[in-house]
Amino acid sequence: GERLINYYAGACAAAVAANFLPASDAIVIAPFQLAMIVHLGRLHNIHITSSAATAILGTLGMSFAGRAVFQVFVSFIPLVKNLAGPPLAFALTYSMGKTINLLFARGKIDSKGNVVASAKEIETIKSDFQEASAQAAATYSSNKRKS
Repeated sequence: GERLINYYAGACAAAVAANFLPASDAIVIAPFQLAMIVHLGRLHNIHITSSAATAILGTLGMSFAGRAVFQVFVSFIPLVKNLAGPPLAFALTYSMGKTINLLFARGKIDSKGNVVASAKEIETIKSDFQEASAQAAATYSSNKRKS
């Protein structure tokens, strides 16, 4: 799961870096996040359709709303968008992927995309990955500076 999550988080970061249209980062990264959900489902032997992945993203997206809103805000500022946008996209996708992977592992997401976890459970899982997400974004940023 970790390699898959890193792959999609990196793809989201690259897509944001290549996207020069203001305020369109969410549109650019959503297909990658949906594909990640489908692939994470496969890892847990759960067939997830694209509409079920959309339902999962919609349900869990609310718990990541603060970071997503910040990502949209940053995407309006041209120079800041290209510097801060990729690590933000990486961190958001990484944290979301880790949370979704754990929910699949615990049997908290069914094949129709229903998340059968309480808001408190989701927040607890999400908070477990907040620090890891911040570290992942920092690592992404430092690796980009080296290359």
